[in-house]
Amino acid sequence: MADADQPPTKDMESLTVTDASAADPGSSSSSAPATASAFQGMTLEERFSLVRSIGEECIQEEELLRLLEKKETPICYDGFEPSGRMHIAQGVMKTINVNKLTSAGCKMKMWIADWFAMLNNKMGGDLKKIKVVGEYLIEIWKAVGMDTKNVEFLWSSDEINSRSHEYWPLVMDIAAKNKLPRILRCVQIMGRSEQDELTAAQILYPCMQCADIFFLKADICQLGMDQRKVNVLAREYCDDIKRKNKPIILSHHMLPGLQQGQEKMSKSDPLSAIFMEDEETDVNLKIKKAYCPPQIVKGNPCLEYIQFIIFPWFNEFKVERKEQNGGEKIYKSFEELVADYESGGLHPGDLKPSLSKALNKILQPVRDHFKNDPKAKALLKQVKALPHWPNSSPPQPDGVSAIRLAAASPPSSSSTPATATAFQGMTLEERFSLVRSVGEECIQEEELLRLLEKKETPICYDGFEPSGRMHIAQGVMRTINANKLTSAGCKMKIWVADWCAMLNNKMGGDLKKIEVVGKYFIEIWKAVGMDTTNVEFLWSSNEIISRSHEYWPLVMDIAANYKLPKILGCAQIMGRSEQEELTAAQILYPCMQCADIFFLKADICQLGMDQRKVNVLAREYCDDIKRKNKPIILSHHMLPGLQQGQEKMSKSDPLSAIFMEDEEADVNLKIKKAYCPPQIVKGNPCLEYVQFIIFPWFNEFKVERKEQNGGEKIYKSFEELVADYESGGLHPGDLKPNLSKALNKILQPVRDHFKNDPKAKALLKQVKGFHIPNKTSTPMANADQRASPPSRHTESLTATETSHGAGSSSSSTSATSSTFQGMSLEERFSIVRSVGEECIQEEELLRLLEKKETPFCYDGFEPSGRMHIAQGVVKTINVNKLTSAGCKMKLWIADWFARLNNKMGGDLNKIKVVGEYLIEIWKAVGMDTTNVEFLWSSHEINSRAHEYWPRVMDIAAKNKLSRILRCVQIMGRSEQDELTAAQILYPCMQCADIFFLKADICQLGMDQRKVNVLAREYCDDIKRKNKPIILSHHMLPGLQQGQEKMSKSDPLSAIFMEDEEEDVNLKIKSAYCPPQIVKGNPCLEYIQFIIFPWFNEFKMEHKEQDGGEKIYKSFEELVSDYESGGLLPVDLKPSLSKALNKILQPVRDHFKNDPKAKALLEQVKSYRVTR
Repeated sequence: MADADQPPTKDMESLTVTDASAADPGSSSSSAPATASAFQGMTLEERFSLVRSIGEECIQEEELLRLLEKKETPICYDGFEPSGRMHIAQGVMKTINVNKLTSAGCKMKMWIADWFAMLNNKMGGDLKKIKVVGEYLIEIWKAVGMDTKNVEFLWSSDEINSRSHEYWPLVMDIAAKNKLPRILRCVQIMGRSEQDELTAAQILYPCMQCADIFFLKADICQLGMDQRKVNVLAREYCDDIKRKNKPIILSHHMLPGLQQGQEKMSKSDPLSAIFMEDEETDVNLKIKKAYCPPQIVKGNPCLEYIQFIIFPWFNEFKVERKEQNGGEKIYKSFEELVADYESGGLHPGDLKPSLSKALNKILQPVRDHFKNDPKAKALLKQVKALPHWPNSSPPQPDGVSAIRLAAASPPSSSSTPATATAFQGMTLEERFSLVRSVGEECIQEEELLRLLEKKETPICYDGFEPSGRMHIAQGVMRTINANKLTSAGCKMKIWVADWCAMLNNKMGGDLKKIEVVGKYFIEIWKAVGMDTTNVEFLWSSNEIISRSHEYWPLVMDIAANYKLPKILGCAQIMGRSEQEELTAAQILYPCMQCADIFFLKADICQLGMDQRKVNVLAREYCDDIKRKNKPIILSHHMLPGLQQGQEKMSKSDPLSAIFMEDEEADVNLKIKKAYCPPQIVKGNPCLEYVQFIIFPWFNEFKVERKEQNGGEKIYKSFEELVADYESGGLHPGDLKPNLSKALNKILQPVRDHFKNDPKAKALLKQVKGFHIPNKTSTPMANADQRASPPSRHTESLTATETSHGAGSSSSSTSATSSTFQGMSLEERFSIVRSVGEECIQEEELLRLLEKKETPFCYDGFEPSGRMHIAQGVVKTINVNKLTSAGCKMKLWIADWFARLNNKMGGDLNKIKVVGEYLIEIWKAVGMDTTNVEFLWSSHEINSRAHEYWPRVMDIAAKNKLSRILRCVQIMGRSEQDELTAAQILYPCMQCADIFFLKADICQLGMDQRKVNVLAREYCDDIKRKNKPIILSHHMLPGLQQGQEKMSKSDPLSAIFMEDEEEDVNLKIKSAYCPPQIVKGNPCLEYIQFIIFPWFNEFKMEHKEQDGGEKIYKSFEELVSDYESGGLLPVDLKPSLSKALNKILQPVRDHFKNDPKAKALLEQVKSYRVTR
């Protein structure tokens, strides 16, 4: 029997984790079955029995037995939200279960779901408080007796942040693979029902918890019965992704509350549960008041405490009572106790005190620890002092992701009312009036007043796309508004939306030009008089890249919340209409702008009326996520163009607007030509200039005119001026010159700055030199308006990029024949051309080989399981041909793409192992790697992200969604498939690879042709003359009838590079090979595309009576014999097998004799093969 004061450990030490890779349930461990000696004499059956005893239910027992047999150290996952005090089920039952699991050789990963607790508004959503509670819970487990040697405590916030690139794609994939009703069935895990009105955030919560299981590489999910549905979802997801090894579910019993009818404990009802720091008197009182009906077992919480806590802890239950009541009795089993209780032999009056005594014996070490240990004492004091202790606040909506927290909770700063002294004696009403005056419309005024009352420094958000010269509304009106807001105590965040400008094809989509324009704008605002003390200029490209793990999940959540028509309704923010055909990237534009508001923690959105719809969308999103404090919308007036009927200014029409660097004469001319009908106010742009620029700037409008025309007059209000104008007392002939004079007075400091300051002068010259594209119904309609692809932090495509290859400068001299061992240009061309079943274009290939000594060839592959012969041998043949003809080969190991496409279950570590294995095979089979460079996409993209992602976004911006959908074949999908957002970007990324690697030649299979053609079309878009040449090689079919391609999931469909001789013989023997039929005959294709290129001949060996030995020197000769019946399948197949085995033998030898290669093969064979 275990020590009465300690939890049961079976007197065994836990097993140390020796193989971290074994943690993946998708891999069967390469280690031998766990021996009994590893667990101090435990047999497999004993280990199984101990682990199985934890769960009220086990799905599935056979799988659990196999796991324990094959894997020495299974990974067990349990998780919890730190949310106040710890009840006894969390403290003692979890300790019992953990000690059982670790004593049976498991490793325990305890997932401290602090982010989830914050999303679910535990501890008021305060992450710091949640972390304190988490530390306190860990301290309790150690005190009560949890053996933590093989327990790893993992904070979800840390783990998800550090590996967000793994986590969020997995969450999104689970979300994509499940219909809404299936997810709704899991909401019980949050204490909700399917009938509750749920937010989109709550829809994704189960997807996140499901993702945790795979993220932690769990073999066993050990959680309560209330979490069962999401664990079952994880097993169903394994079916979706064709993963054989599913997580095993051990669902433990849920203790009920102590009062009658309480299905579960409640932290908000102190009498419903025993808490781990309860004093002895608390425990006695709670058990005394607990529901415990005589002779009734079902629904009796006291009996459940005995069954699930006392017996597992002490292996007995001791009842101490007077002799007249039956005397002392020790029950050795729960069944024995139940029999006595039902018969009336054991009464609640005797049971309860004994239960209290046993519980207090378990809890005493915890009390002692929290009284005597300084760290523990301080923690308990902190936890008890928390305002949500116990967590009595009404439950708030869950969030969707770690990132969504910025949206789901209002930005906080000082909550004390703003004092008048902070704003130079301004009252609350004065501050409100000043802020309110910024907007033509305010949604809502009451909210604005409350905000200013409660928050000393509200955050105001304004944004702009840098796109050409700056007109006076952007320059002066924005300065007026920013100065008003900051003088009223606000902080201004001006979002320099350079990425959005690129998506919207401003400045031809050239990010470098956009950056110059952005700097020019800032320079103007400073020159005209913007007080930038409380203004922060934030470049969207920098902010998004640095906090991408926050930004993109928020964008995706907004995108997921709204149907396409709703998003299209916001197209006006880009100056587009709902009827226009938008690009794939432009669909995301409104979602990104909406996300910006929450990303910047804005209290007030201060933008033009033309941006109103997306701001309203942000408020609707707050309703969706149950956020009470919505961003307040201040929509300022939009100045019209100066000509009749122009609703807004146009940078492409110089007379429609005053620009900030206009000379005095320009201003005078434009105002002179401006539409200004006498006595008509409505639709009069000159009067609008006076109203929205002159009065706010000078607080008056001065008219200087001759005495006979009325003499000088100073208007102190716009209403006074309007009255005069409508009556004819103020004529356009007098208004216009004075308007020009006032405007020039405002603009003169800007002119002086751009004339006298060298930096400003250079900026203005650059901006004036840029060609500003006219917007058409589709932004990319005119090829002449397209500039080079973007690169904010690097040079734009240079002359070298438009002369040779994808930006690689090389020797422009013709390649000499001596360089390639006497090869002529024609011979080099012939060798390179022979690689492709199709070449686009042959003339370009010939010119390239003539001009460039070492062209760059690009080939790529997704590491995804074992290697079939086409990947191994055909690729080796092609690479050797290309390098022998003087090319340099860049082999792109698309590990990130494999993860996006869910290869190897999306496990990047497995994908990397497979990549190493493929490289090892190519070296073994005979690939000459002297001029071959293996490049891992994850490493290359991470190290040059500033180059890569702008290119991807530019390709997305320049292509309509329908064009991208035509490329999904590269992923083995069809245009009709329902695709995820990630899969829409996949073709854009693969297209970007070509330019990122500076490839001259794309050497991939025919199945990748469409994306390579897309790359050539992109060259037309960006005016690049030298396009990548496409060499599309033939795709070998599967060996069985009707199989268009090989399948790694069907072993008989392909020869694999590590197949043994007998495997090859069997597969070829079983292969489809109809007599006298050449078309669709896979055996003949193997001969054509493998045997002849490798040996330059095909040798037939058969008996003399069957025609004797024959050596075919050409495929055509063989086809002639086969079609005539002179060569039969029964003779061809053995000779084909023999030739294939001859090619593969060096690979087998390498993987048998080389230790590194041998280990790699074993790992790869153990991995599940995904689609």
